[in-house]
Amino acid sequence: MWGWLIFMSRWIDVRQCPMGRIALICAVMNSNPSQPRATAGKEITRRRLTQAAIWATPVIVASKAAPAVAASGCPDCKPALTLSGRYPRIQVTFGYNCPGEVIAQGTSIAWTIQNTGTRTETLTVTSTDVSLPSSISLPAGSTTTVNGTVTRDIFDGDTLGWSIDLSAGVSLSNSITFGCWTYCWSERIISAVFLFGSTCSR
Repeated sequence: MWGWLIFMSRWIDVRQCPMGRIALICAVMNSNPSQPRATAGKEITRRRLTQAAIWATPVIVASKAAPAVAASGCPDCKPALTLSGRYPRIQVTFGYNCPGEVIAQGTSIAWTIQNTGTRTETLTVTSTDVSLPSSISLPAGSTTTVNGTVTRDIFDGDTLGWSIDLSAGVSLSNSITFGCWTYCWSERIISAVFLFGSTCSR
């Protein structure tokens, strides 16, 4: 074996062998006496430069920017609640003006209603893009929570909501948790006109 290595060493200039390479590999690359030794060294150098260039090339991954998130964990852009109507109907509308953001289908809605009046109130609910019970009965002084979901994706410029028809015209206090946002509103009636406030249900 030593004789073989001595024989092979006649054709190999160990200075041409890069560090970390096995001597046998270097021997194969350098064993052609008709090829100048410097050529093998140049080929190795080019190969290393090519490999280094490949690993040094940055990989750019396209992605959509995430919406800004407030300290509460909710996106900064919050749907705007609007209340309108004339007795016996209240219209609840959420306007969504958030470019590049979406309220996903299936987003939860929890609506807590408190009857602050002295009579039983029955609410008839008609919803747009929201799944909620169509009829809600509230004995005097009682509080109930109904749950629903958004039935389609809501994009920038869209609205969603529901209307409420009151049977007895009593005063109500409401809390609505829509996704991760919470809203409070109340109503009372004077001469068939709704006056809306910001009192939460208890």
